[in-house]
This record gives sequence, structure tokens and C-alpha cells, in this order.
Amino acid sequence: MDTEKFKCNMCPFMAHSYSVFIQHVVRNHSHDANFSVTCCIDSCGYSTKRWQTYKVHVSRCHRTHALDAATENVPMDVDCPSDDPVDTHVTTSTDTVAVSNAHFALSLETKYQVSRTAIDDIIHSTDELVKQHLLQYRNVVGERLEQHGIDKSLLQDINFSTHFDALNSSGKRDRFYETQMNLVKPVEVILGSRKVLKKGILTDNDLKGYCIPLHSSISSLLSMPDVWRFVVNGHVSRDQFMHDICDGAYVTSHPVFVKNPAALQIILNTDDLEIVNPLGSHVKKHKITVFYYTLANIPPQYRSQLQCIQLVAIAKTQHLRKHAAEGMLLQDFITSVNKLSSGGLRLCIGGRYHVIEGDLVCVAADTLAAHWLGKFKEGVGFATRPCRHCECKSRLSGNSMK
Repeated sequence: MDTEKFKCNMCPFMAHSYSVFIQHVVRNHSHDANFSVTCCIDSCGYSTKRWQTYKVHVSRCHRTHALDAATENVPMDVDCPSDDPVDTHVTTSTDTVAVSNAHFALSLETKYQVSRTAIDDIIHSTDELVKQHLLQYRNVVGERLEQHGIDKSLLQDINFSTHFDALNSSGKRDRFYETQMNLVKPVEVILGSRKVLKKGILTDNDLKGYCIPLHSSISSLLSMPDVWRFVVNGHVSRDQFMHDICDGAYVTSHPVFVKNPAALQIILNTDDLEIVNPLGSHVKKHKITVFYYTLANIPPQYRSQLQCIQLVAIAKTQHLRKHAAEGMLLQDFITSVNKLSSGGLRLCIGGRYHVIEGDLVCVAADTLAAHWLGKFKEGVGFATRPCRHCECKSRLSGNSMK
């Protein structure tokens, strides 16, 4: 069992102990919308989307490992570097139950699109249900104690709390997510204004976008042990072949990355998306532009996963185009990246301060988005040379595109 590695399907986490593996899955992914787990014991390969099914499988097919996990009491043996900044304090059972309850509420809101008002009612009903079960269990245990001649009044001193009190309203849940689960709240950005008629009076209405502070986002991201391990260790090519962007000439010759190989390699992405029916009279009315980033320090096989993609900013497309406000929307991102590349940012990661360096390595976008960011004409339908790379000519110019 010492040589086995238990890999998580939901994130890059890896452990050499089965008990550590199940602790990680239960605490972090048991309520995920797209949960899946694969059995790595004796190269079994069994896969399921239900945690309870996986537990039954291990109990039936790998009973020795299940018994070892039940009796094992070891700390987290995550394969992290010795200078891991993540706080390794012992999590109490109360914190574990409260976080599990928060994952339950988040699953209702994100996976099943349940309204916040409905979640309030669900949590209240679940709280009452669990309390009734706990009272029933206490009565049953009390009867068994009396049968063995033990005073059951000892049970009255035990506080059977469900730990739902901090989650029974939307405001309390937001505060819990922010203080206990590293939620980074968006910041409002004024992009411009327009005249609107309200009760017969012409007033200015602010056009708003929202951005996520990059320094807070990076601090929260690097607090994850697996991400920190990838940043510190890197994954440069060990042969003559180029496997990732970090093996390219731009990164290998960049002064920031030459000086500090563990500096953050930021990839900015942008695209427009329509949130309503794209066919009809309201086309482009509710279209939004989204900016998000990923770290090239994370290996490619994990980088494209949703949990590795971090939001930078979001706003209505028509507001950005009309007021040319992309600079204002990305002001925090630009300022933070400039600080990362010129001395670094002092960030609090896992309760300790570290100077983090980095720089923007590329901007991934389609043709229209790239033209817009570069201040060129977006559309290429009537252009003589619609592609800026191959410089082919369109049919409108008299020559066929090849």
C-alpha cells in the first residue's frame, strides 16, 4: 500500500494513503455537480458517479484497505514541497460538518439552479429533519445505556447541533463562503452612463460591469496545495521536444521567468456569449463579454478543467463596445499584472505572506475578439485579406481563398 497512489478525478490531488484520499474527497468533492471517482486500489479501475456506491465497492472488493482506513490516523500526506505555504492546522469536526453543509447548499444553487429563497426553506426543513433524527438516536442510545445499568443523563450534556445556523439565509451563506471558503467577491466598475426617463424625469443611468480583484483571486488559488505544488515544481520539458507553452522561446527567454522559474505564467482568455435565444428580435441585447484567466504553471491535462479557470471580469458587450470601456473593466487586472512583473505582489497565502512574481504570457481569443482588443475592425466578412496569419484573399477581391 505504500507504493500506491490514489488520484482524485476532480482535481490534481494525489495521496499515498487511502484514508487521506477519502478525507479529501468527502471534504472537497462529495457534493460537486459532476462528481466522479475511480478506484485505484490494486489497479482496479472501477469508476462511479456516486460516493456511496464507491464506498460499497471498496467494502466488498477491497475490504483490507477499508479496514486499514478505518483504523488509520495519519495526517494529510499531500505530495507538496517542503516550503508549502498552506496552513496545516487541524480541522475540527465542527468545521468539517459546517463546510459539508455549505457544499450541500452550493450544490443546490449551482447544480440544480434552486433559487435562494427555496434554499432557505430547504435548509430550514433539513435542519428540523436532522434534529428529529438526532433526538431519536439519543433516545435509542439512552435506552441501551439503561439496559447496561449506565445513567443516560450523560446524554443530556451533549450538544446535538446540526450546524445549519450559519447557512439559513442568503446573507449568512455569503458571509460563510467569504470567511470559510475563500470566496472572492466581485467589484463593481462603472463603464459609462446613458440617459433614461424615470417618472418623467431624464436622469443618468450608470452602466456597470464587474471584475474580480486579481490579487485576491491568485491568493485564493495558490492556497490550494495542488496548485502551489505545480507552481513551485513546474513541468518544463525534460527532452528536446516542446510539450507546453513554458517550453517556448518567449517564456524561456523572458527576464521574469529566467530570474524566477516559479513565477506565474498567466493566460488571459476572452469571448462573447449570448445568454438568451440567439434567434429572434433580442439578438445581441443581452450578449455579454467574459474575461477569464488560467495559469500555464498548471499542466495542460488539468488546465482546461472548469475549476482551474478563474473569472477576471464580465460586462454587457454593447456597453463595452459603445463606451470603449474594456480598459476600465480590466484596469485592476492590468495593474496587478504590471506589479507581478515588476517586483511581485505580497500576497497572504495560507496565513503567511509571500512575494509572488509573474507576467502575462499570451491572450487566447478568436479572430473577432482579438481584433477588438487590438483596436482593429472586428468583422472580416468584407475584408480583402480576412486572415491576418496566412494573408489569403477573399472571393470578393476576385481570387478564391486557398
